[in-house]
Amino acid sequence: MAKESMPTDFLNSQFLAAAWPYILLIVVAVLSLQFLRLAVSYVFSALRLLVRIVLLVISWPIYLILLPARVLVFFTRMAIRILFYATMAAILYSLLGGVLNSTVMKEAFGEALQYLQSTFLQQ
Repeated sequence: MAKESMPTDFLNSQFLAAAWPYILLIVVAVLSLQFLRLAVSYVFSALRLLVRIVLLVISWPIYLILLPARVLVFFTRMAIRILFYATMAAILYSLLGGVLNSTVMKEAFGEALQYLQSTFLQQ
């Protein structure tokens, strides 16, 4: 009985005859939104690439103009580092009393070890 109440020829029914343009419109809208999203993505990717190329072309003269300043900064940093380490070496040399003689240094360390031994290791 339930079968008899349903339309036997559903594809030729009045509902599909009236609704197929709307169904087609929904399908086209969904597909076009996906393609539109893809197209917008491609457009913005191309624009991003174009902007990067333009910035690269514009930045080369600026880079070349600023190159001497960068070289000057590099050599200044190196000179400051060399000066710093040379100063630290001079300070260390003066703190050691100018002794680079190994026997004098051994005697100084021996005295320090004797002091530590006599102070902390007494029984």
